[in-house]
Amino acid sequence: MTDTPINDSKTNAAKTSDANIDVPRITVRPNGSLRIDGEIPLFDHEGNALEIPTGKPYALCRCGASSRKPFCDGSHKTIEFDSTIGPIDP
Repeated sequence: MTDTPINDSKTNAAKTSDANIDVPRITVRPNGSLRIDGEIPLFDHEGNALEIPTGKPYALCRCGASSRKPFCDGSHKTIEFDSTIGPIDP
């Protein structure tokens, strides 16, 4: 995997290339889901393993509106989910 930062002119943030992902990772998408790349085990609240897609990325819901929880179904687009992080209280 190449960890070469890519300059994003919109946010002026460094991103990592998606090509040849060797290391599993979770990417927080703006106003959207959590993108999971690689084989990261997923468990429910009782410790039971959930079936995840193999060999391709998948997305976890963070807006709470998905009908496929914990997986994303794109509902964040219809409810205008705002993922802006506010101040964190100490």
